[in-house]
Amino acid sequence: MATEVAADDQAQEKTRGPVGEWLYNLKMRAPWFVAAALFRVMYRFKVVGEENFPSTGPFILCLNEYSLPALLVSGWIAIVMLERVMETTPESIQSYMMEELWSFSFFSDIPTQGASELKPLMPQGAGRLALGLLDGVKVLREGGMININPEGDVTWDGRPLRPGKALAWLALHTGVPIVPALASIGAYDIWPRWRPMPHLGGLMQLNIGKPFTLVDEPMAAVEPEDIAAANELIFKKFNEVRFLPGSQEDWAGPLTRNGTPVKDPLVLKPAHAPVVPWPDVDKAGESVRKRGLAQLLWRCPMCHTEDALVHKHHQIGRDKVRCRACGTRWSLWRVVHHDYRMRVEEGHPDMVGLELPLTTWYDEARRDFELNAIDVPGINLRPGEEVYLTADGVNFKAYRPSPLFDGLTSGEAPRTMTPGSRTYAAHESLGEGRLLVTSERLVWQGPEGEMSFEWPHFTAINIVMMGTLYIRYGPAPYRFDLPGQISLRWMTYTGTLAKRAAEVDGHELQMMRF
Repeated sequence: MATEVAADDQAQEKTRGPVGEWLYNLKMRAPWFVAAALFRVMYRFKVVGEENFPSTGPFILCLNEYSLPALLVSGWIAIVMLERVMETTPESIQSYMMEELWSFSFFSDIPTQGASELKPLMPQGAGRLALGLLDGVKVLREGGMININPEGDVTWDGRPLRPGKALAWLALHTGVPIVPALASIGAYDIWPRWRPMPHLGGLMQLNIGKPFTLVDEPMAAVEPEDIAAANELIFKKFNEVRFLPGSQEDWAGPLTRNGTPVKDPLVLKPAHAPVVPWPDVDKAGESVRKRGLAQLLWRCPMCHTEDALVHKHHQIGRDKVRCRACGTRWSLWRVVHHDYRMRVEEGHPDMVGLELPLTTWYDEARRDFELNAIDVPGINLRPGEEVYLTADGVNFKAYRPSPLFDGLTSGEAPRTMTPGSRTYAAHESLGEGRLLVTSERLVWQGPEGEMSFEWPHFTAINIVMMGTLYIRYGPAPYRFDLPGQISLRWMTYTGTLAKRAAEVDGHELQMMRF
């Protein structure tokens, strides 16, 4: 949700001398141009379809962010291409960005200057029709331009994310063209979210598609079914651009076993029945980032044991992956501008030689997910309540202003914020403690008390900044830093329970895909 935030130090133009202004512009522009220059050498970066970029407004420029390289490309185009438009059409430009980016000084130092303005979007809130979007309608009706990432997140497995509601809402209310300027799918295999470091070679380009409109005339009233239909068209148009020159099916590649296409439905078999617990020496002292593919396949595709995969990186040759529970071993390799591939090298005789795209292995890992109760001491459970997941050393943060900073230490967490203004991404720690997922609530046990978040009141769940669980409880935002934890695992548990609660009363719940 676009939030109007009282931040005078960000809204007011900063007074600088000529040298200070030059240094400031260098700071803001240099990273994008340096990245673009490096990408031309490393990834053969180029712009395809530049002739499709409008010379004047109004229009909505849509970017995407598969990975950090794609984020840098989106920043580069926002500077280079939009500056060309402003030379001839100096109307205002409004950029929507995830509010969490204001945690970084690079973004928080950007003031509202002249015709350009940044608007923060709450994580997973781009689809909420907020007052900030009305500002966007005004900009477009006056001939200006909107810059937005409608997908609002970084994909974990490379497959495109569905757009939120904000883009469709703006385009239906104004009738202006949508311009897709999307990093090609090769940006994903260069540096997927689960890989600790990027590959130093590959293929990435910026594909600018032909502008398209959703309606011939602006709509005065937009219903949910209008947005749903518009998003289907947007998703289709975007996929035509991002997968150039092929399709999503071409990108994923075939399912084979020993080189022969697999035509029968997949029935995966583990090497042997899973054995738990197992020695934990493989990951002792290792950061979550270094665990690589285990962040994505946090559940074994063969035996469905959780947190059992070990990924061994190799500079030369293919990576190795194995399940400590069932003994299956795979080789893993990258295919430039395509999905990663994994093949069973050791395991059940019927499985050896089975080669699938990583997205298929991920689907199999998620299949038949169940919540299994565990015994946990130190919590007073309600009748029939079960604990499913727990982590220690979790840093709990609330966003100011919040009643939690006024002495409230236990009970149900506040569902609203304290009346008053707030600053972008102004979250502050309330201490470290234990976080538990139960059948009825999310529980944080801190040094001064226990705070409960009941599933029926969740309105959004997301993973931000790799290892942080972000939630909105009612409209109030909170976050939990999860050191040493696989964030997708926590997203799956919390998302499953919150979704079940939302389906009971029909309230809207916004979540990242898991």
